Amino acid sequence: MEIVNKLTTKINHFSFLGAGEYHTAAIKQITHNRQNRLIHPQVNSIVLSDHAAERWNERVGPCLSEDKLITVLNQLLLLPGAISITSKGEGRIDNDIVFTYVISDDTLIITTFYGRISLHPPLNNLERLKKYNQAENDRYCFKLSRELLDLQTLPLLPKEVYQYEGSKNSYYIEKYECEGITYCLLYEISSGRVDSIMLIDPEYPQGRQLPGKVLRILRKMGFSEFVNEHQKFHRPDLFIERKKEIPAEKVHTPFLFHLSSGSIPLSRNYLLTHAPQLTIKHAI
Repeated sequence: MEIVNKLTTKINHFSFLGAGEYHTAAIKQITHNRQNRLIHPQVNSIVLSDHAAERWNERVGPCLSEDKLITVLNQLLLLPGAISITSKGEGRIDNDIVFTYVISDDTLIITTFYGRISLHPPLNNLERLKKYNQAENDRYCFKLSRELLDLQTLPLLPKEVYQYEGSKNSYYIEKYECEGITYCLLYEISSGRVDSIMLIDPEYPQGRQLPGKVLRILRKMGFSEFVNEHQKFHRPDLFIERKKEIPAEKVHTPFLFHLSSGSIPLSRNYLLTHAPQLTIKHAI
């Protein structure tokens, strides 16, 4: 995996999601749900119809205010493969939550939410379900009980996100915390599609060998011990009679964006346009 020196970094903290709410299995499931998903650079923000906001709180859950739901959706839009759409006006969040939409200029307008495939398997083929309902003059009930709505969890959002450009492809490193353990996901984006997702476990430095520049970014993210042990395992020759760490190549100093539950939705264009106006401090 070739990554050039050019580095553009964004780190997002989502304070309305408490660390440790995720299960390990949920983190690993991302590698399946977001694999091979299209990226949509023409979409820069998401808004909801009033109907869609109501249906989320009836069919999807957990129940949220419309403003908070819009914030979550726009943060998901920044993550590769989290939201996928088709040309037929159907979309999915993490290959589970089904919605319909229209696009106006560069804005994705969600018109309604149908529910979760994990709770209603027929939603896996929404078009066929619609045809069945028309032919049988029947309607499938997607509404959930309040108890079941309360059991649902939001799509996973990382604590930090690094995005950088290679000579041909784009790369993302996302940092997740769950059950007292930190995981990282490394995405490779090729031709507007999630080409590969690799799970990095900082507790297991003996895993698949990582490229040098990925290791340097992980070091900046606070995983120096993992990087040292990873290099010792895969390149023990580098540590023979070595007394000092090899200085990392210069990269642009990453910025730390503090977001709160009341923050406005962030889009790619918004970050690029308004970043100097946000509350920023150096992360390193």
